[in-house]
Amino acid sequence: MLAQYSIPFCVALALHREARNPESYDETALRDPQIRALCRRVRLVPEPSMTHAGMGSTVTITLADGRLFEARIESGMLQPGELEDKFLRLTRCALGEPSAATLFKRLQRLEAENDLNWLGA
Repeated sequence: MLAQYSIPFCVALALHREARNPESYDETALRDPQIRALCRRVRLVPEPSMTHAGMGSTVTITLADGRLFEARIESGMLQPGELEDKFLRLTRCALGEPSAATLFKRLQRLEAENDLNWLGA
């Protein structure tokens, strides 16, 4: 469970599995020798001009042949339409896809509800 909060683990897992799928973060991922080996090769380097308040990140991947690929993302926030996808991925196993989709739609219209008793205690 704690591995999901490790940046090296999440980077390594994302290169081997679907990182947006909560089912990817299971015991087999922790035991996977390829993921574990890649975790040891991930380096976190603070950007000199960035403060802790910044949301941006630069990712550089160095291939075995020396080629570099680099990309910068300014915000880690979800894009329009990604919230529903994330909600469904996190709830469909517990609720089933139809119930999760119905709950998401209802939560999106929470202001129109008369009470919140339907959420349970």
